[in-house]
Amino acid sequence: MARRKKLPRTLERFEAALAKLREGTAAGFERKFERDILVEIVIKRFEYTFESAWKTLKELLLAEGIESLSPLGCFKEAFKLGLVAPDHEQVFPLMVKKRNEIVHIYSAEDAYETYLLVKSSFLPGLCALLDRIKSRAGKP
Repeated sequence: MARRKKLPRTLERFEAALAKLREGTAAGFERKFERDILVEIVIKRFEYTFESAWKTLKELLLAEGIESLSPLGCFKEAFKLGLVAPDHEQVFPLMVKKRNEIVHIYSAEDAYETYLLVKSSFLPGLCALLDRIKSRAGKP
């Protein structure tokens, strides 16, 4: 029963984090300084959105009797259950890999490449995941 109570809270956190990530990726920049700051903000927002996403997924899986302890394991189980769309199947393993590499980004160019990946691939995958989780959990 405790699991059922925890899922709505983690789902709210995921939804709020994703809204902040969307906001960051929608922002524009005119100067390099602005770009650098925006890139750092989006990468940080991606990190906590990713954490919220996989922990929400973990709670949903546990509520359905499936135990998975790692982010990659959760995303694999989610794919089996149809929570990850087939066109996003390869996005989530890459997302896990990139999340683990973020602490080793030392150049502005690498950071900008990560920003572009978040904006073009990770954000759509996370948005679709949220929609499917909400549908499965019976949330509007």
